[in-house]
Amino acid sequence: LLLNADPSSFLHGMLDPESIGMSGTSFGGHTTLTVSGATPNLDHLADYCQTNVDHWDICALQDRIQQLYPGQRIIDQSDPRMKATLAQVPDGYGWFREDGMAKIKIPIMIMGGAKDTECPLDRQQEPMYDGILSTKYLLVLRDADHFAYMNGCHWWDWDTLPICSAMHAPIVLASTAFWMLHLKKNQVCGDMLRTCVPFQPGAKLFSAVGEDGGSAGMDGSAGFDGAIATDGPLGSDGAAE
Repeated sequence: LLLNADPSSFLHGMLDPESIGMSGTSFGGHTTLTVSGATPNLDHLADYCQTNVDHWDICALQDRIQQLYPGQRIIDQSDPRMKATLAQVPDGYGWFREDGMAKIKIPIMIMGGAKDTECPLDRQQEPMYDGILSTKYLLVLRDADHFAYMNGCHWWDWDTLPICSAMHAPIVLASTAFWMLHLKKNQVCGDMLRTCVPFQPGAKLFSAVGEDGGSAGMDGSAGFDGAIATDGPLGSDGAAE
């Protein structure tokens, strides 16, 4: 942003400081959640680690974290410059929980994989999504594990390369439509989220308009087999109106 404001910089005027977003994968997704407004709670962490100490590296760092934030049990690292965020296969629900996720006040998309054993969908992304009160999306890929969201498919062997490429298609489509809708205010991309993303093979999209009043493109869920289930504007009979 400093270079964007510097007339002598080649980046001068290239960025729109009013349309900033952030995205991250795995622990980068966790960082994205905290920047979005989700608040880590050290009391929640202590409780979680009593029965899950071997499931999360941060459990061994509780004293160190407290030293970094003396006197604070709830940590706020939100950045008000963010207008929308996207977190891929994030972890950390153990110290966010519902009250921490409810602190997010901007549109956010979370992505998860039904075959993820590193950050399991039912223990991480699903409860995260449920706790968010702002406009929200959850993209689930039926055949994706944790590493399906890594950049590129070059590390896959030749037998599984087509699978990786196929999974990246809905990721690219959903993320592009999300950014265009919530950063560029392109309402056509809301229609793309509603009509295109859920019908990508192996993909399912959940979304809800939140307290921020943002446009979600759809309100409910659709995908995997092309079926739509919603109590929102797509209609109660399960068919798009």
